[in-house]
Amino acid sequence: MTLHWTELRASHFFTWFGLRETDRVPSAAGATISCTPGNFADHIALTFEVDAAETVQRAVLTLDRAWLEGLRTAPFAADIAKSFILTLAAGDAAMAALGRQIELRMGRLPGVIARPHAEEPPPAALAEVIAAALAVYEGGRERAELRGPGQTLVISNDAARRRPYLQIVWAALPGASRARGKLWRRLLAARR
Repeated sequence: MTLHWTELRASHFFTWFGLRETDRVPSAAGATISCTPGNFADHIALTFEVDAAETVQRAVLTLDRAWLEGLRTAPFAADIAKSFILTLAAGDAAMAALGRQIELRMGRLPGVIARPHAEEPPPAALAEVIAAALAVYEGGRERAELRGPGQTLVISNDAARRRPYLQIVWAALPGASRARGKLWRRLLAARR
């Protein structure tokens, strides 16, 4: 996996949500970087773990569940969740299908003007795992995990804190292929 911090900071995900680095804590492996979005910072937490070469190894998006489910704020939550997934999990069919399904749900929320595109169900081979992950996103299930080549995505609910939250954790698996990094750079270049 070769997604570098500088590439992530240059991505549409970072610029669209006005993300800015607010804290950097060095560690033996590299650093943990906290970021804050331009809006709704009280409801969103973002952290990224990078190695010494500033290759992103892990990313965590935490959303306040009440904010995620609020009639007026649900579209913003869906937008950042699907963008987080699509940016970090580039090239993985199951993770991309989950991001697209969240985007389709966002388009059906009240007050959202969505681009018209055909409802596309996830590929049959992925339907069960995507349905499980969507059930977590919608609050009906506690945890789901998607594993792809060189990466994993865990989506979970936690009501043990003062406020319930949804957490999406993307991680590079040890020994991940450098090819994924090349794919991500091609996707980034195509969006410019």
